[in-house]
Amino acid sequence: MKKMLFLLCMMCPLVLFAQSVYTVKGIVVDSITGETEPYATIRVLKKTDLKNPVKMLVTDVNGMFQFELQTPGAYLFTLTYVGRKPLEQEFQIKGDEKIIDLGKLKISNESNELSEAVVKVQKQLVKNDVDKLSYSVADDPDSKTNTALDMLRKVPRVTVDGEDNIRLNGNTNYRIFINGKPSNLLTNNPGQILKGMPASSIKNIEVISNPGARYDAEGVGGIINIVMGGSGMEGFMATLNAGVNSFGTNAGAYISAKAGKLSLSANYGYQYYKAPANLATSIREDLTDPARKFLYTRNEMKQRLPLHYGVIEASYEIDSLNLLTLSGNLYGGNVKMDMNSRTWMNNNSGDPVYAYRQQGKANTDLGAQTVTLDYQHTARRNKQEFFTLSYRFDRTPKNFGSFYHIYDLEGDDPFLNQLSRYQDRSNEASTREHTVQGDYVNTFAKFHTIEAGVKYIFRNNDSKGDYRIKETEDGDWQPDPLQSSEDYEHLQRIIAAYTSYGLKYRKIGMKAGIRMEHTAQKVRFNTDKDENFDVNFTDVVPSVVLSWQPGMFRTVQLTYNMRISRPGISYLNPFRQVITPLDVRYGNSDLESEKNHNVTLNFSSFSQKFNINLAALYSFTNNSINQYQFIDADGVLNTTYGNIGNNQSVGMTAFVNWNASPRARIYLNGNLNYVKYCSGNHGNPYTKGMSNEGMTGSIYLGAQQGFNHGFRLSLNGGYFLPAISLQGEGMSAYYYSVSLNKAFLKDRLNLTLSAANFLEKDRTYTNKTQTPYLRTKDDYRMTVRSFAVNVSWRIGSLSERVKKVSRTITNDDVKNIQESGAMGGTGNMGGKK
Repeated sequence: MKKMLFLLCMMCPLVLFAQSVYTVKGIVVDSITGETEPYATIRVLKKTDLKNPVKMLVTDVNGMFQFELQTPGAYLFTLTYVGRKPLEQEFQIKGDEKIIDLGKLKISNESNELSEAVVKVQKQLVKNDVDKLSYSVADDPDSKTNTALDMLRKVPRVTVDGEDNIRLNGNTNYRIFINGKPSNLLTNNPGQILKGMPASSIKNIEVISNPGARYDAEGVGGIINIVMGGSGMEGFMATLNAGVNSFGTNAGAYISAKAGKLSLSANYGYQYYKAPANLATSIREDLTDPARKFLYTRNEMKQRLPLHYGVIEASYEIDSLNLLTLSGNLYGGNVKMDMNSRTWMNNNSGDPVYAYRQQGKANTDLGAQTVTLDYQHTARRNKQEFFTLSYRFDRTPKNFGSFYHIYDLEGDDPFLNQLSRYQDRSNEASTREHTVQGDYVNTFAKFHTIEAGVKYIFRNNDSKGDYRIKETEDGDWQPDPLQSSEDYEHLQRIIAAYTSYGLKYRKIGMKAGIRMEHTAQKVRFNTDKDENFDVNFTDVVPSVVLSWQPGMFRTVQLTYNMRISRPGISYLNPFRQVITPLDVRYGNSDLESEKNHNVTLNFSSFSQKFNINLAALYSFTNNSINQYQFIDADGVLNTTYGNIGNNQSVGMTAFVNWNASPRARIYLNGNLNYVKYCSGNHGNPYTKGMSNEGMTGSIYLGAQQGFNHGFRLSLNGGYFLPAISLQGEGMSAYYYSVSLNKAFLKDRLNLTLSAANFLEKDRTYTNKTQTPYLRTKDDYRMTVRSFAVNVSWRIGSLSERVKKVSRTITNDDVKNIQESGAMGGTGNMGGKK
């Protein structure tokens, strides 16, 4: 018994020693930019045995690592990553030191190219942070040949339907930024512009689903930030691209250069889109007038869209603490449409009442010019403390013009006497905006971040419409007595201040903020009517993000924010855009701002092989701005807007990516939402008491497979449920595509052949509207089959990233047509014929 007790006493120290745990931790960052490096491979070896690792792991999504060892001694730490120089570091574990902090380990790019052996590894494409998610476009093989719109389809929480309409978390209330700045060139028809932008010029796409206090409180349910890649590296690089497809041509160039303290980059693109003749047929049933019961329209349309866009950036590093940047955006386009239609009215028994034909054309001039100047000062003792001062000027013209000839009138209905044989309408509208902003950011004690800022915006929206008619081709133009010209000005002055606090400690992250905005609005009409009005109001907007990382590759987030939406000129503009004599569209100058509350629970798990992002969302809006339609006493269908909605939405988004092998990838991106719209008792006689609800959403599937000799095959497809609105539902759609890519000259030259919807030439889409007063059904027959050839060529090389200020102006506060999805982004934009 004594011997047994003696043996137990001798073994206790050995057991205690064997159970000693030593924690080794650190973080891996880029030696130049300071950005963290996720998913780098780590091996730990004992100095006495350099062949057999005792630990193998990878850094997490934030570039951090932590592992445990049980034996003291000398160790060798090695870190490798494709395209990076291998890193080695020795360290010692002593018996009295339980935590070994290796600190920041800096890695740099590999300068030597392998000529004999090539190792292909798929880099992590998705990275999740406390308040944003980013998709690495540069690391996706398809980026060498696809467009920016193609890549956007793969980004978690983002969907693009068959008509190139973009949605974030299933809705259209969002803004698109370029390099952290709002892009006016993407305000109208973003799908068309991104379709002409080469993905090879993009580094990554960031999704900020729940913007914090530093972002304007209005008009945004989320932000899609396109970060242009490669700009400002040491040396020179240019990428040239060109393509031709069934609907037109595109060409572009991206140039970047850096010499010493001066960095320059420029991106220019041109696209010419020519849609084949499309057919639209419409049936409108008036439930209140049996004498004019059914209105039929058959309309053949041709559309052309030439557009240019350009972005230029320059930065000058005054010294290590002071940085000056200048950037400018320019966008110009012209939507040209020719139409030839026949309209006829039948009574309740199907007998003809009247009929006529109409021929005409319409032009919509689109444009945007932006200049931004930023200055940033960084504290000498703390590089994470800096102050930014910014100025921004924007000008956005939105002009519209149309000319119509009405002929072949049949019947004796009094309505025909109201039709002028020749009609000319034009509207000149524009927005001019000056913004000054200051931001302060300080990260201290490694875990804490505070942000604060102030902002002032002066915005001037104006619109002037002109209506003219004549009865004969040789007659003189006269003002239309039924529609007087409008001279309209809308002035906004916005003063804002915000503050936020962030905490990131081990597995826990938190960011909370509050923003105050005071808005003064003046609306002036140059008419005899007493329609002028002033509006002043103050909004306090909170936001909070909670984050927990239960594992190295898993993150759970809970977010809440409130957003408000001021109506932009496209909603306020009272100009009556006459689509046909029986179809007019116009804004409402009496609109008020809407408030939207959003709650999101998000789960992410990202590893080298398998990525998944799931989110549950709930949002509601009282007094929301909704489009609605009604038939007036003259039988004209009016489309306009009102604060008539009490909207609710609950749903989920899903993104799944499986790297089946280093050359193969399968992915899914989709969302499903149940939405409910209710107009309530707001007093509008045309929509009072109306409601509609239903399921909407989309799913996108794709696969990539690489082959020997630089070949790569991509398959993509998607299906989209009908969009739900207060008075009806939109169209369901689907699409599919295949592309084959071949790389030449060490990936500098890329050739892509692609085809979309190749099994059918035309497809018909249907929209329906149902109200107590009318029912409508619109069918659109469109050409969907397309084939394309694209070529891109990269010249030069770069090795250092351009420095940019960490904060700049982001005016994301105005609700635009593109955000609501109404009228296809063209209604009431104005335009000079």
